[in-house]
Amino acid sequence: MALPRPTARPAEYPQLDTGEKVIAETPIGRDLAVLTNRRLVVSGRDLEQSLSLANIGLVRVRFERSVRAIVAGALLLLAAIVLASLAGPVRGAINGQLASMEAAPRAEQSQADPGGLPPATQVIGTLLRGLLAIARLMSPAALVLGLLGLARLALGLLGETKVNVSAGGAELVYSKWGRDPALRDFVAQVGRNLPAPARPG
Repeated sequence: MALPRPTARPAEYPQLDTGEKVIAETPIGRDLAVLTNRRLVVSGRDLEQSLSLANIGLVRVRFERSVRAIVAGALLLLAAIVLASLAGPVRGAINGQLASMEAAPRAEQSQADPGGLPPATQVIGTLLRGLLAIARLMSPAALVLGLLGLARLALGLLGETKVNVSAGGAELVYSKWGRDPALRDFVAQVGRNLPAPARPG
């Protein structure tokens, strides 16, 4: 099986010891996984983890799609559609109420006590104008929800290639968006280079 092609070495490429040779390497997101004849190293801008091959008990790789992200994306899209469909009718209804109030006789306003509270018509009009301002935000909000829903849905369908490394009683998990055959080949190469378990005497 062909090994993954060597990637461009970043500034954080791990320092190799004397006699240490690189067998394979592959990017994992923004990090770089390097397999040598002695260890497995994952290095990047924010981390560097080194595992001796003798301490690795199990390494496995799997591809999975996020059902949670797909469901969340679908719900966000549904909410965006409902909000967009209600935006126009709600604005129309509020505008209709405001127009009818402005056309009505202003007898209540003329009879109001100048030193007292505003007349009921003015209070209702103020409330309606406030509701209209909120209703005008429904369409932009629907657009934002729709974009978020599409993004979550796309990420859920794109899926992740996850690598689990068990060493010393702990388990490390690395992931990369999408299906990555090169990462599967890299994990297979790691498995082939793990030392055989000691046979009981």
